[in-house]
Amino acid sequence: IPLRNRVLFPSMMMPLSVNRPARRQIVEEAVRQQLPIGFVTLKDSTVENPTPSDLFKIGTAADVLRVFSLPDGQRQVLVQGRRRFEIAEFIQTEPALIARVTMVEETVPQTKDFEARVLNLRQQAARALSLFPEPMNELRAVIERIEDPLSLIDIIASTLDLPVAEKQEILALLDPLERVQKVSEKLARQIELLELSKKIGAETKESMDKTQRQYFLREQLKAIQKELGEEDGKGIEVE
Repeated sequence: IPLRNRVLFPSMMMPLSVNRPARRQIVEEAVRQQLPIGFVTLKDSTVENPTPSDLFKIGTAADVLRVFSLPDGQRQVLVQGRRRFEIAEFIQTEPALIARVTMVEETVPQTKDFEARVLNLRQQAARALSLFPEPMNELRAVIERIEDPLSLIDIIASTLDLPVAEKQEILALLDPLERVQKVSEKLARQIELLELSKKIGAETKESMDKTQRQYFLREQLKAIQKELGEEDGKGIEVE
């Protein structure tokens, strides 16, 4: 199933609308046979009837967790990404896209460098969450519970505020060490922007507080001048 303006990562849950008959049939067949579905992002989100050349080569196999029927007759599904795959060749394009794929086997690098980078990424995520104006307790709890480093990297990557092409670039990094480095770089940039935004917000508030305080003092001064009968030209000198 092609994804428009979204990238599905392993371990990530995503709600999707499946209104086209062919895609609805894919979902129903996957649920019936308990098979995963491959999700691949479109290179150009404006393409209405995608062909194999319109899709990126790296996608994510996902399980269908739930199927919802909405009151207006539309069908929505909740899927969870499991594993990366690489498209080898398409064997059918109508009515649905069917491809032969190679599943990506991933193992956790057993090195101090990788372990240190994952720890740093976890700390970066905690720092980023602390900078949001609204508490992000649910996401914080999810990240704290994840023990598998590969799942942690993918979940954090899925939450980054990045263009689709950059998220796809992260998905396509098949070396876990390269992936954690890239996600850490992108997250560091977002922390920088969040800190700058917070600083600007604090400066703006301080400026507003100062203006309000000055207005309040001027009003007090006017009231004192009125009580003293100094509303004539002497008031200017007093001010």
